[in-house]
Amino acid sequence: MALALASPGTLSLGPRPRRPPRASAKGRADALPGPRVLVVPGYLIDASAYVPLVRCLRRRGFAAALPPVRWHNWLPTVGGRSLRPILDRLDYALSRLVAGDLAGPEDGYEVRLPAEPTWADWAAEFREAYKGARPPLEAAGPMPGIPRKACLVASSASGWICRILLGGDHEYWGVAYHGRDRVRTLLTLGTPHACSEAVSKKNIEFVNGRYPGCFEDGVKYVCVAGTAVRGKVWGGLLRDFAYQSYELCLPGQGGEIGDGVTPVEAALALEGAERVVLDGVWHQPSDAHGGRLWYGSEEVVGEWEGFLRE
Repeated sequence: MALALASPGTLSLGPRPRRPPRASAKGRADALPGPRVLVVPGYLIDASAYVPLVRCLRRRGFAAALPPVRWHNWLPTVGGRSLRPILDRLDYALSRLVAGDLAGPEDGYEVRLPAEPTWADWAAEFREAYKGARPPLEAAGPMPGIPRKACLVASSASGWICRILLGGDHEYWGVAYHGRDRVRTLLTLGTPHACSEAVSKKNIEFVNGRYPGCFEDGVKYVCVAGTAVRGKVWGGLLRDFAYQSYELCLPGQGGEIGDGVTPVEAALALEGAERVVLDGVWHQPSDAHGGRLWYGSEEVVGEWEGFLRE
């Protein structure tokens, strides 16, 4: 996706123009009979890549939406830095969804930010990721008694990132998001809940140390794994991508089976969670371009969407 300067000082990243919020969008979530679902994109992936999954869920009756996350919003978090620029956006989108707001296809199915970020905002995020999204988005904080909670469907690393979002007992870079008050189910797709990769180690140690396993009472946790490919080594030296990725998650287990990025054992490593293993399923939306099945393919969604209805 190309960078384009839409107007002086405004950062435009994506194929759709941004327009001011419309009051008419509020309340549309009630028009769909199923649960409200926020689909969270994987690391370094633009939310727009998950539009086909949102459409699939809506056809099945779910009030599904995307958070306002562009691929470039991940850049300030690279290198194991604070994930607050992403978490702040997820927190905001979750609050709007449980309040009844539901974006339509004209908005790319994305919850809209209250203000459009500028180049200066993006630069500030990059310099000081630990201070969160710019323009600032105030954390919702505790919200007990929500009558209609939402579900989170989180792809790849966003699964363990959403565990930080759920937490209210320990602050992450000065913020506790209390997403547990607004969420009834966290369903993760190919999430490496166990990972020894050096860059992510600090953040994963935080969540596994402060919010281990199915930490939040009242939230159902579901881990979904795929068995698309086994890591391979040729001639004792040349390792394929799957092998290298699996090794980052679980050292010494590069030859195991997984979805091409996350080995099954790492994807199911959340103690106490319900577990689903899907044969022949790959890791991310781009895998579908080659005709492969990924977790969000129409033929696959039916294998896990029932957990969102319970």
